[in-house]
Amino acid sequence: MMRLLLIAALVLSAMPALAAYKCEAGGKTTYGDAPCAGGKAIDISDPASPSEASNIRLQTAQENRKVKQLENARHKREAIDEREQRHVARAYAAKKHKCASLAQRRDWSHEDAAKAVGKAAIKARLRARRADQKFQLECAA
Repeated sequence: MMRLLLIAALVLSAMPALAAYKCEAGGKTTYGDAPCAGGKAIDISDPASPSEASNIRLQTAQENRKVKQLENARHKREAIDEREQRHVARAYAAKKHKCASLAQRRDWSHEDAAKAVGKAAIKARLRARRADQKFQLECAA
């Protein structure tokens, strides 16, 4: 019983919201739930004939299909772009890792050359120079 009264109260309170009137007087526009004084009714129904309405529906359906096609094409392009970006990021990370490794080898070979004596020093300097060249070849910016 209480539910029925609550529903009835809600429906009755919402009824004035069903109609809205726009009144213009003296350059001012007001909105209300009662008709304007001296106002006239305007027909706002769709003036299109049934065949025109059918054509409009067909055109709308075609446009919606075209929008879907364009969205699908955009999603495919975005997926390709994302794959390319991931590939570039992986390649950059691999090159960075390789350059860090070459820099470490270069530093170690210079340390070895500084510590070496005699014939070993000549070989160590040669290895250090080659490590420098390899680093420059692979990682020079």
